[in-house]
Amino acid sequence: MGTVILDSNVVIKHLEGTSNVSEIITKHVATYNDIVASEVTYTIIRATTGKSPYELKRMRELPDKTRRALRIAYDLFDYVLDYIPVSADVTKIAREYIDRFALLPNDAIILATGVYYGMDALLTYDTDLLSLERIKKLKITTPDEFEKR
Repeated sequence: MGTVILDSNVVIKHLEGTSNVSEIITKHVATYNDIVASEVTYTIIRATTGKSPYELKRMRELPDKTRRALRIAYDLFDYVLDYIPVSADVTKIAREYIDRFALLPNDAIILATGVYYGMDALLTYDTDLLSLERIKKLKITTPDEFEKR
């Protein structure tokens, strides 16, 4: 049993039913951070409303379809995955990764969270992160490859 951090794309694919991480979640401590929660929430809102960011800012109420989808995601966050906060130390490490690997800020924060908290793996489908393969003791891999180990 180990500890893994799930990238936003892994959570989204799981919720869509295009990738199943149920076995990983039951065998390991699966975590998420603020960035993952924000990206998943935003993706669900965009996908279920079909609205542009500009249009979303002007919405005063979410459609029922969006609310139902968000409840499923929130249940996953609240009852299945473990929340790991983004601390000032994580942010400092992320800055280093932005500079060193030319990562986007959110990717760097998710990576830094895994490294800072000494997790075993970052599970992702993001090719920018997968190309790194390992940072310190953190293995960077897809859920499928992680399950094969």
